[in-house]
Amino acid sequence: MSIIERVLKILGVKYSMVTTRRMTRWLPLLVLLFLVMALAALVAYAAGLAAEIPSHGAVVIEGIEVWLDPFGTVPVESVDWNYPGPGENMSRTLYVQNVGNWPARISLSATEWDPPEAEAFLVMVWDYTGTMVPPGAIVPVTLELQVSPDVTGIVDFSFNIVIDIEAITPAP
Repeated sequence: MSIIERVLKILGVKYSMVTTRRMTRWLPLLVLLFLVMALAALVAYAAGLAAEIPSHGAVVIEGIEVWLDPFGTVPVESVDWNYPGPGENMSRTLYVQNVGNWPARISLSATEWDPPEAEAFLVMVWDYTGTMVPPGAIVPVTLELQVSPDVTGIVDFSFNIVIDIEAITPAP
């Protein structure tokens, strides 16, 4: 007795050899149909477990260029303060360009003082007020080196002028 005949007998279905032969012929098709339906049900179930959420954003590019001229044609390679004396102030105007794709604010710092004790007698300030610099805009900034009247022991000095930029992006 075949498996099909046993299943039919358990189910109480009357059959004959002709019925069994017809079922044997259609059995692969029925099994395939069952598998396709099971796979479709599994896909539908899995689709219900996942969520598709649209997203958007913008790439923020930050960058600056520093120029000697207001047209942005002569890049700054260094700033020469010449030979300031005790109690003197020296100023230099530079032009800072926002080459990023967002409005930004710029900041100033001085690093790498040589000799290190020069930092105690020399102060660098500027006239930038923190206003927003639009993309592509060039803004003048005047740096001023203030030399303490009490300066001693410094003949030559050097330091790095660091002008940094921070993009002003909308709040999330």
